[in-house]
Amino acid sequence: YSLLKALLSAQLHYDWGLRAIKSVLVVAGAFKRAEPDLAEDALLMRALRDFNIPKIVREDEVVFFGLLGDLFPGVDPPRRRDEKLESYVVQACEQLGNDADDVFCLKVVQTEELLAIRHCVFIMGPAGAGKSQCWRTLKLARDLRDPELPTKVVDLNPKAVKIKELYGYISLATREWRDGLLSNIMRNLSGIPDEKPKWIMDDNMMLTLASNKYIPLLPHMKMIFEIQD
Repeated sequence: YSLLKALLSAQLHYDWGLRAIKSVLVVAGAFKRAEPDLAEDALLMRALRDFNIPKIVREDEVVFFGLLGDLFPGVDPPRRRDEKLESYVVQACEQLGNDADDVFCLKVVQTEELLAIRHCVFIMGPAGAGKSQCWRTLKLARDLRDPELPTKVVDLNPKAVKIKELYGYISLATREWRDGLLSNIMRNLSGIPDEKPKWIMDDNMMLTLASNKYIPLLPHMKMIFEIQD
């Protein structure tokens, strides 16, 4: 990761710190439990490759794969696939009127893989790149996979409201706290007494309000941000 930080371009979304290392180890551990007989160097190489590919920009791919080849010469395990999920992604594309392009379906599956280990995921790209369709397709695919456990999505456009209306504020007249849209949504979702998936930041998975109150981001809650860069 030190080499990646030094050799790849300076992208704001790149993270080569301890948090990223921990995520890779979590992925490698899941691979080891699923395939205990696979060599550990192949498991680690697969975790490093499959976890990082979604965030590597095209101009850095040559350097990234070159480093992997130097660290793991002759090791190139196949990507671990969830064929059941992939079939539901294709069905979701058809129901939404989208073309089930291989690259788009892969992005949807990669989003699901990242959500399994991270509580917050950024979907990046210019307008019209398919960011919204990516998570909408995944939501429908998950619903098709498990109709009795539908994923609840709360879609919020932060540009449509003022900052204090988004996060909440303390009234100067009464000194009382008033919830904003985001804090109200998260408070309501964290109070639902079940563990059905709900997509709504710090590493403690807490939303810290200006009132010094905390709203927990529970394990079954995820945050997805659509950004351009």
